Amino acid sequence: MEQNMVSEPPAPRLIHTYDDTGRGGWYAGAIEWPGAPVIVFVPGLGQPARSFWEKSEVYGLNQMYALAVADGFRAAFVGFAAEKEKPMDMWKNGRILAWQLSDICAFYQTDAVTLVAHSKGGVDAQTAAIYYGAAPRIRRLYTLSSPHWGSELADLAYSSIGFPLGERMGVHSDGCYVMQTGYMQAYRKKTDVVGRAVPLFTFAGCGSGPAFSRVWAGAQILSRWGKNDGVVTVRSAHNPNGEHMATLDFDHIQMQSGQFIWPHVRRAVLGIAPLVKPVSVAVKDLPQDAEAIEVPDGLVLRGGGMADGVQETFAVDSAARSIDICLMTAGGDAADRFTLTAPDGGVTTLHEAHSESGAQMQRTVVQNPLPGNWQLKGSQSSGAYLVSVRFGAEMPSVHTAVKTAGKRAVRKVKNMLRIFQTFPDHCQMVYEGDAAEDGELPLASGDGIYSVEQVLRGELDDGSPYERNVVRQIAMRRKHV
Repeated sequence: MEQNMVSEPPAPRLIHTYDDTGRGGWYAGAIEWPGAPVIVFVPGLGQPARSFWEKSEVYGLNQMYALAVADGFRAAFVGFAAEKEKPMDMWKNGRILAWQLSDICAFYQTDAVTLVAHSKGGVDAQTAAIYYGAAPRIRRLYTLSSPHWGSELADLAYSSIGFPLGERMGVHSDGCYVMQTGYMQAYRKKTDVVGRAVPLFTFAGCGSGPAFSRVWAGAQILSRWGKNDGVVTVRSAHNPNGEHMATLDFDHIQMQSGQFIWPHVRRAVLGIAPLVKPVSVAVKDLPQDAEAIEVPDGLVLRGGGMADGVQETFAVDSAARSIDICLMTAGGDAADRFTLTAPDGGVTTLHEAHSESGAQMQRTVVQNPLPGNWQLKGSQSSGAYLVSVRFGAEMPSVHTAVKTAGKRAVRKVKNMLRIFQTFPDHCQMVYEGDAAEDGELPLASGDGIYSVEQVLRGELDDGSPYERNVVRQIAMRRKHV
């Protein structure tokens, strides 16, 4: 689609700055259209208000502000945390947003405004409406790729596999913690019984992003959970009490960038038919509890610190038609230091393909891989890594009793569990051992959010080794949700 490009208006004016009473800062557009409708833009996890008019990490200047003003809207932009502060959860942000909306309505002398919220900002906005009395000041809420059911990337960030990399990248925070799918299931269970509170409309993205960018790497991992934009799956972007407007071929950054998403938002706000046919997900297809989570086949995950180097072994079975290895590292000088060794001794060196925001991405694809044990090796470093190995063949699901790969039987199956209770800044192991035959999970340590890491190992009927991993979240009763 042709992007709209307009001249840049004067920068928005800071109306209220952050203060120690918990009232977040917000900006007003520099151009006024007396009596025109007001749109308030709400940023996502860790994003400042200015992300709606400044340069993005990939697509240059965000045209959201300029396009909204050019179309005759008055614009306001909110932020939740001061510079260098870690992102907060939806409870703190929701309370702040409720105050901001009261101040914005008074400033513009209007009873209510329209909210356009990107990513976690959509959850913050719904929290403000339902729990902090902001609903009367919200005409409509439009969410852009918001993780209404959480993000599996947050699950990985709080798993033992992904925690070291998340720590090096500085992603752990109260805001990231609540984006775990287990936490968001508990949130949905409590929140959705209230009803809509405000008219709510959702957009989802399904673009993979520029090759080897961070959103591209996220898309490779999330692909086993279905279509996604590199951060949020299409399914998670649907809200049970919302009307889905469109699923667009945009990545997560484009879903906030006005030059891509504004034409679709504008039509929705004005009540014009969408440019693309909406793709709906029925409420019955959305997860209702922890046991209903859909977990992926065909995935092996490894990760950790690199202080002692990396020596990982993973099994490739004879049913695999390809293996797609995506590696992300952060911290230290980890580039050009990984090799992949096949069962016959053949060695492939992985080279850095892209570096972005302190993270390095590498990838290799092997067609018709030799069955057997493959090795991934890396030299010592102060950094951390996360590697995903995707198998290009339909294989048995590790969360059911099915033990067949097409017509190939999986034998000598051993099902191992590692369970961690997660906290905003750390995780703590509570169980390691065999999975129970009855499927019961040993969560005796009490209320909380748990990362359940499952490893299934066995062999096919021809003796080739079989291995798959699943990381999923379980929510026990929470005092906050």
